[in-house]
Amino acid sequence: MTQCDEAIRRQLRKPTIYIMCGVPGSGKTYFCKNVLMDHPWRSRVYISSDDIREELCGDASNQSLNGVVFDIFYERAREAIKNGSDVILDATHLTKKSRRKCRNHFKDLDCKFIVVQMNTSILDAVYRNKKRDRVVPADAMNRMIEVYQPVEDSEGFDYIWKVD
Repeated sequence: MTQCDEAIRRQLRKPTIYIMCGVPGSGKTYFCKNVLMDHPWRSRVYISSDDIREELCGDASNQSLNGVVFDIFYERAREAIKNGSDVILDATHLTKKSRRKCRNHFKDLDCKFIVVQMNTSILDAVYRNKKRDRVVPADAMNRMIEVYQPVEDSEGFDYIWKVD
């Protein structure tokens, strides 16, 4: 086996962290569960900030324990990566700062980072949000739309997967 072959094998064995990015109603959770989790050749662990809120508070929309929620979110992800699984992180990750913070939690681990940017139109996201069981209030939705920053190459991800 050549050095090049061995380098490729090492890259393929590295666990991958998929960081979802998009406003509520953009299809992040649907994409996670119906596309990313549907790959039998590699163990993948799905971690959702909403699911953790539901566990802790009994209500996925309760934002009062966000610090604790994300401590658990990142700890579960670290454990899965250490066990060799890929990890799918389902949260909005709307800003460069939030994506950088996410990456920094794993900088000591040898893994790949793929950000999945949901390019759903704002009109479609707002429409879908209104049809969901757990509707994000309009004022919160508007704040998230205002702060959203599309992912840029300069953020240093191994790959940016843009989903239209």
